[in-house]
Amino acid sequence: MAKGIRFADGLQVVPLLAPAATTADAESAFVKVKNLQWLSFLVSVGNLSGSATATWKIAIKSTTDSGGSTAAGDYALPFTYRLATLGVDNWGDATAVTTATGYVQFTGGAGNVNYIIDVNPADIAKHDSDATEVYVDIDHTGDGGTDSCYMSIVGVFEPRYPQAENLSSS
Repeated sequence: MAKGIRFADGLQVVPLLAPAATTADAESAFVKVKNLQWLSFLVSVGNLSGSATATWKIAIKSTTDSGGSTAAGDYALPFTYRLATLGVDNWGDATAVTTATGYVQFTGGAGNVNYIIDVNPADIAKHDSDATEVYVDIDHTGDGGTDSCYMSIVGVFEPRYPQAENLSSS
């Protein structure tokens, strides 16, 4: 019996945000962190319209709320990311985002790019010891009526106990 597509054998590949125009703050689906050995997120940013000064901030946040809603106590975690532009096979240098910054930002002039974001579960436990879930948080600054960004998010997770039918991570 086939386990799945070749690159995903032993991994969980989970769509977390369907491709859609993002004109306001948004969050991905929440991901349960129990039994995950590594978390990666592929954030694809398509065409941007509106003001070149509009900004979108991408953060990875932890939470204890299993209901899938954000809360004031959610914690912006450190992560590492690499950036690639459309049609280019060079992902660029790994760049660390610390808890002091908490996010990577792009502006209205930076469309058609992909971010691959890695989160070490040890960092989740270190900064938010009671966290049960994480999510990708998108913070938009600009005119929600005219500034639009097409975006999708896919999670690629390495479970502690990989199997043909993985335990639910969302």
